[in-house]
Order: sequence, then structure tokens, then C-alpha cells
Amino acid sequence: MEYDVILKDARIIDGTGKPAYKGSIGVSKGKIAALGGVKGDAKETINAKGFYASPGWIDAHSHADITLLDYDKLEVTGDAIEPRKHPKGIIHVLVNGVSVVENGKHTGATPGRIIKRVK
Repeated sequence: MEYDVILKDARIIDGTGKPAYKGSIGVSKGKIAALGGVKGDAKETINAKGFYASPGWIDAHSHADITLLDYDKLEVTGDAIEPRKHPKGIIHVLVNGVSVVENGKHTGATPGRIIKRVK
């Protein structure tokens, strides 16, 4: 199978309560299509070795499909003065199968859609 994105060799925390395990995550058409032993090619491959991935559940507020974290460097940097300051330790974030954070930097991609405009 061909995926849009594969995160290879992550430590996966799947939200079931079992310990993190080594595996890969395949994303197709904005959805997680495979978890664990992913076979196939991808348009984009992210080397996740040494990082933790929480596919779809760790922070429902972020609306991210997958968040790749470096727990040793995870740090909230925002405060009351600058609440939108990006936290440290968030390496990659995929939303609707599109990388919006790569290597800790926002890509400028906006794959979501506007639900309601407030006037």
C-alpha cells in the first residue's frame, strides 16, 4: 500500500494503557491507516526514531492526527503575555495527513477548514 505519510520507528503510545512500543504509523487521506508494523511506500517519510508518537488522542484540543514528541525536551513556553508561543519538544504534527509542524517549526500549512466565522 502507498501512504501519504509514514512515521517510521516511533515509540507509539496508543492510549490503551499498555506501555509504549516501537512501530510505524501510516497516514492516507488524512486518516491513520496503519499502526505498528507498517508495510509500503509513502510520499513523505518522517524518521521518528527516538521520539514518542501519540496517534490521534493525546491532546484532543489540538485537533492533530498525530503528534510526535521529544519528552526530554517537552516544555510549555507560552504565558499570559504570549499564550500562542510554540512549546518546545513538539517535533512533528500532522493534521488531515498534512505536516503542519516539521522539526519544531510551523510549515505554514493550514489543512483544516473554517467551521464558523465569528464577526
